[in-house]
This record gives sequence, structure tokens and C-alpha cells, in this order.
Amino acid sequence: MAQRVGPGSGEPRVRGLTIGEAAARLAREFPGLRPETLRVMERQGLLEPRRTPSGYRRYAERDLEAVRRILAGAPQQRAEPPRAQPGRAEPPPPRAQP
Repeated sequence: MAQRVGPGSGEPRVRGLTIGEAAARLAREFPGLRPETLRVMERQGLLEPRRTPSGYRRYAERDLEAVRRILAGAPQQRAEPPRAQPGRAEPPPPRAQP
């Protein structure tokens, strides 16, 4: 049974598209785009969609525009600096040629 959101459900309605709806809309322009693509962009700090009180993502038109700019290759600022990944060292500097 589907969970109800909005009037009568005890949870306020949050406007916007679900991650599946957003991915489907963007896939018309960017074939192969899936919800996981949007999750990765969020983890990288490129997107910050609103969340419902239950934690579900809701994408506004501004979020879709940001994805379009990112995928089209336009410069984009991160929401926060990238985090270091534990266990991953920086590559060694190149050796000097004799």
C-alpha cells in the first residue's frame, strides 16, 4: 500500500519532484540518467534538494537547472568542499628526469 503524504496523512505536503520523477524528466535530455546519478551529485556537494520530514528528496526546478548546467559542462560551484576519502592517499609526485 502506498504511503500517503499531505492532508490526512499527518505529514505536511512538500512540493517538488521525487528523485524518480526528476531523473525521468532529465533523462529526456540526458539519456541514461538515473536516480543514482542525482544521489552521486548530492554526495559530491553539487546538489542539495529539499527533504520531506521523512527524509525523501524533493527536486525543484532550480535543482533540475543545476543538473542541466553540470551535465552540459558549465562551471559549477560546490555546496561544500569535497571531503577526503579515508584510505586514499594522494598520488606520489612525478619523478624528475635525469
